[in-house]
Amino acid sequence: MSAVEQAFAAGQGKRALLLLTGFPFLLIGTVEGVAPGLTVVRAEDAVPSELRGRPFHVVTDVIAAFYVERAPGEIPRLDGSTHRKRYVALGDIPSADAGELLRGPRGSVAVALHGLLGRDVLLVLRPDRLHLLGSVFRPLLVGRVGAVQPGLVWLDAPNLRLPSAPDFVFPLPLAVPLGQIGSFAPLSRDVQFPLV
Repeated sequence: MSAVEQAFAAGQGKRALLLLTGFPFLLIGTVEGVAPGLTVVRAEDAVPSELRGRPFHVVTDVIAAFYVERAPGEIPRLDGSTHRKRYVALGDIPSADAGELLRGPRGSVAVALHGLLGRDVLLVLRPDRLHLLGSVFRPLLVGRVGAVQPGLVWLDAPNLRLPSAPDFVFPLPLAVPLGQIGSFAPLSRDVQFPLV
């Protein structure tokens, strides 16, 4: 079972937010099940009303980034019924040691990111673009490396670099599968650069 599948298996019955490389691009719902290469999420938010309540069988490889709630209410409802004004921090997500990371898939990538723990980093993801509530953006995330686990890197309060809101900080930490990362570099979130 991959690190992504393990995270969803541990979160069965909880709400999850998924940034996907294809339609519906953003999916918020309850994790109902996990199988090899597949996660089942019952759609609740961020999809057309005709698709709400339906179980989406999401192939693991199309998950660009995700978050599974650790406490109820961390992922806000888009209808405004639940809203948290402060950002959720990584808190108790442990980082693996370098030896454990080397044994996992993409070990050298994991070890290099482990060396950046606590520092801001620019992640350039493999998809050409991502979508968030109708906004298309380049797959650039700038955030503090909060934890590195086999197969995953956790960014605390990532900046998504939306063209219409370049300083937008996502309210949740995001787990990024290492296989979705095209390149990365240490970079302060204060550095401005063109998105062309």
